[in-house]
This record gives sequence, structure tokens and C-alpha cells, in this order.
Amino acid sequence: MNDRALGLTYDGDSVNSESHAVMQNEPGRIHWMETREGKRVFRYQKAEEAFAIGQVAMISALLDNFDVDGAQAIGTTRLQGIGDFTANEFNDGTFPSSFVTIDISTGFGQTRAIFGNRGSTDFLDLDQNGWDVALTAASDYVTYDINYVSLADTDDVSIQASEVRGVAISAVTDEQWSWFQVGGFCPNVRAIGTTDPAIRGSIIVPSATAGACKGPTVAGTTADEVLTAFGIALHAYAEADTAGRGLAAILNCRYALL
Repeated sequence: MNDRALGLTYDGDSVNSESHAVMQNEPGRIHWMETREGKRVFRYQKAEEAFAIGQVAMISALLDNFDVDGAQAIGTTRLQGIGDFTANEFNDGTFPSSFVTIDISTGFGQTRAIFGNRGSTDFLDLDQNGWDVALTAASDYVTYDINYVSLADTDDVSIQASEVRGVAISAVTDEQWSWFQVGGFCPNVRAIGTTDPAIRGSIIVPSATAGACKGPTVAGTTADEVLTAFGIALHAYAEADTAGRGLAAILNCRYALL
């Protein structure tokens, strides 16, 4: 086991995680522990919505996606978006690993860490590395937190955007922090086997059922499924998605480990 992880316990049989209203570990922290079946790996993340045990997570939707409302000179460390933000949206550890990226028009391709917007609905304060290219009112921006996750659902977004960020090992309250398993043996991943049954020794992928995985398509594994696979089924599973039950799998959530 590496350094102590607050809220993550192992009793010799199962691993459990607490749900934290106030962040207790570094956002995105990776923790591993040796169990009787080998190493299990976990990541500390914030839930956009409630998770039940075994439900599958993907990176959450954008926090904000608007036009820049005021020009910013080279070297400035601010972004203006009149009425675009909730006051204190990025303060007090709400989104401690959040970023803003200019994604369209003048100044595109610049990414800066967000320090906060204390009391303001109009401005973001950014890291000390100011803008390299000046912004204009024609610029567009997006904000996001790389450790903010929602229930995986290929109906809400394209399957390419549904790369799995972990599996809830205990219930997680919405807008709270918890540990999600990203590697090793996981005994009950929520699955919708009545859509595409899991096959012993084959990949599992996100499904259209929120928070549930599935096996490869009946017609054969697609290129998208290969790209979004996040584990291997340890047995066949053809049952409906059911609370508190699921598929035993070996997880390998590739990008969640970064």
C-alpha cells in the first residue's frame, strides 16, 4: 500500500470508500493497495451526480461553454464572461483541478488553470502564466475539471467521449468526493447484459444505460468498443442492470491512471 488514503478501507475481504462533502485527499490522487487477489488501484474524484456501488464513471460535461465578453491583453490573468458563472463556482475547493481553454477564434488553443472567481459571476482569476495571445470578444471558451465525473452513458455523448474514469466501490453522494476503482479485480461492476452480454475473457465497454457496462456487440467488437474498453469480464453475464449486483471484472481504466 502507498501513502495513507483518507476514506478508503480494506477489511481483508472487500474495499470500501467514504463519500466526502469536503475534499479529504488531493484531487485525482492515485492510490493502490495489495489485497489477497493482487493490487487494486483507485483514483480520488468528485461526482457530478449520485453513484450507487458498482456504477461506471466518465469525465463530466463542461462546466461552462460561452463567449468571451471582454478583450484581454497579453500577460493578463483574467477572463471575462458577463453573468456566465455562479459566484464562487471555483472557490473553496469546489473545483480545485479546473481549467479554462480558448477553443474558438482569437487566442484559440490556450489553456490556463483557474484559481477562482470569489464573489464574481463575471470574471475568472487564472494562473500567473497570463495569456500569450490577446483575447477578443470573438473568442470562445470552455471550463472543466479533470477530476469531475458523471455516470457513463453513451447516449448522452458519443462513445468516443465515454472513456471510463473508474467504478464506484461504495455509494457516492452527488457533488461529493470519493475513491473510484480504476485497476485490478472489481467484484460487482454494474452491467446491462440483456443488451450485449458479457463474455468470459472478453472486453467490457460503456453502455447506453447510465452507469452500466456491457459486453461487445453481438455482431462483433467495433473499433469504438476497442478504444473505450476498460476491463475484462471474468464470467459470462446476460442479466439486466440491477442495483447492488453485477459483473466481476479485471479493470484497466487506461486514461484514469494519468
